[in-house]
Amino acid sequence: MLVLALPVLMSLFIMALVLPMIHAFGTGLSRLLEASKRFSQGEYGFPLKVDTQDELGTLASAFNDMAVQRQRAETALHESEERWQFALVGSRDGVWDWNPATDEIFFSIRRKEMLGYADDELPNSLDEWDKRVHPDDKERCYADLERHLNGETPFYENEHRLKCKDGTYKWILDRGMILSRTEEGKPLRFIGTHTDVTERKQAEEALNRSEANLAEAQRVAHIGSWELKLADNELSWSDEVFRIFEIDARHFAASYEAFLDTVHPDDRDLLNQAYTESVANHTPYDIVHRLLFGDGRIKYVNERCKTFYDEAGAAVRSLGKVQDITERKLAEAAIHRLNQELENRVHERTSELQAVNKELESFAYSVSHDLRTPLRAIDGFSLALAEDYSEQLDETAHDYLQRVRNGAQRMGILIDDLLQLSRVNRGELKMETVDLAEIARAVLEELRAAEPDRQVELTLARNMLVQGDPHLLRTMLDNLLGNSWKFTGRESASHITFDHKTDAPEIYYISDNGVGFDMRHADKLFGAFQRLHRVSDFPGTGVGLATVQRIINRHEGRIWAESQEGKGATFYFSLKSAATTQEIPAAKQRGTQDVTEDLASGRG
Repeated sequence: MLVLALPVLMSLFIMALVLPMIHAFGTGLSRLLEASKRFSQGEYGFPLKVDTQDELGTLASAFNDMAVQRQRAETALHESEERWQFALVGSRDGVWDWNPATDEIFFSIRRKEMLGYADDELPNSLDEWDKRVHPDDKERCYADLERHLNGETPFYENEHRLKCKDGTYKWILDRGMILSRTEEGKPLRFIGTHTDVTERKQAEEALNRSEANLAEAQRVAHIGSWELKLADNELSWSDEVFRIFEIDARHFAASYEAFLDTVHPDDRDLLNQAYTESVANHTPYDIVHRLLFGDGRIKYVNERCKTFYDEAGAAVRSLGKVQDITERKLAEAAIHRLNQELENRVHERTSELQAVNKELESFAYSVSHDLRTPLRAIDGFSLALAEDYSEQLDETAHDYLQRVRNGAQRMGILIDDLLQLSRVNRGELKMETVDLAEIARAVLEELRAAEPDRQVELTLARNMLVQGDPHLLRTMLDNLLGNSWKFTGRESASHITFDHKTDAPEIYYISDNGVGFDMRHADKLFGAFQRLHRVSDFPGTGVGLATVQRIINRHEGRIWAESQEGKGATFYFSLKSAATTQEIPAAKQRGTQDVTEDLASGRG
């Protein structure tokens, strides 16, 4: 019995020992399974209890370490994603991520906002991107992309236009590179950025337009620009300089010495000296020199230059411009030749005129002496006939004789006027200081003495000093004041004024309240023998104003008139050398009113 009971007892003993162990193992395994389930759901924040030092305990300890590491990794990944999202939001660039194998693509919110869309308005579709690329940019864009995908370029970069939500286009700088490839070398992941470069492209286009306009302006004006960097002797020319110098830019050495080789040999030393001295003296230079071409042609150019210096005073670079002035120089040469020919012709013409003037002087002498004698005879015998045979002549005969005498006397006056007119243009001017007011005063006193019964109010301004020929100026005022006196003869209260304009003291005027004239005929005023009134109404030869104009012309002045029929006339004139009021001696300062009273009362 004892023998039979021994195995049973041993089994019971073993079960007593093993069952607790099995229970402990089952409990630990259950915990491990529960932890695995939570771990798979992303719960890492609890540790497993390690009760034993066996394999199960080792497994539980390893599981705890793995949970801690995974939690740390998840935290680090979350923080990295937050930083990435912050970078995406804060960046001006948009981001894209493309799988070429599946054509799946991701666009960041910033990239969508760049085109005016919200995140949910623009799908992450390669087709959407393709539709928005400007038609003129697609071929170039895809060519750059294909070269990178084929491994021909280390990265992809292209500038193209993308269509925005509002229909406008923006310039985008598209850059990217392949991150990974398959074992066969096919692209697996391709990421990149979009940068809005619209403002820069617009600025570049504006600059290009400005440069094009400048180049065109230089071409039209034949003006080019250049820059010489003195440190490395590097010379750069604008397109127009190459056109002026007729040099192919591809075959130009681009140095100062190469430039000198284009200059006419006779001008090189002069040009080099001018430039060298301008750099040494810190002064700009301006020089005209010639260019000599292989076919013998010569061009003239105007070079201007300014040099800039560093803080130590060393010359750094020179900026300049060159202008083709060949046409101007040829025109100047032609003008010089024409001027020389003109001077020769003027000299010849002057000699001819001098000969003609001598003939005219001889004619004037003949008129003065040869014609006056028969005129005096006609007048004298007519008078003798009228007096000696008065009783034998009837009234008609007396009238005829008087008409003959009047005609002879008028012819004598006309001869005197013609001689006076001819003398105006002859002889040298005797320039001296002349007081026009004193001359006018003397003329008016003579006119009053000839007709003392006339009531004329005369207003004469302060003394007016000019440089001129006193004899000619007296003749001028004789005619002007004499006309005013004559043409106010029918007025019951005549007014004559000689003064200068308040706003223009160098302009004098003589005005009256006489009969005036029609301004439609003003062009005839200063012509010889031109009259605007009948001789029967107002006597005269029609030579006086022609004489006045010639006198004023000789004094480099001018004369003109304003009038209205029945309301008087005003004659304005100026002389080149009119003196100022301050030049009049103090002893001669007389008021206008004083002179008016003297002349009006006849005491002058």
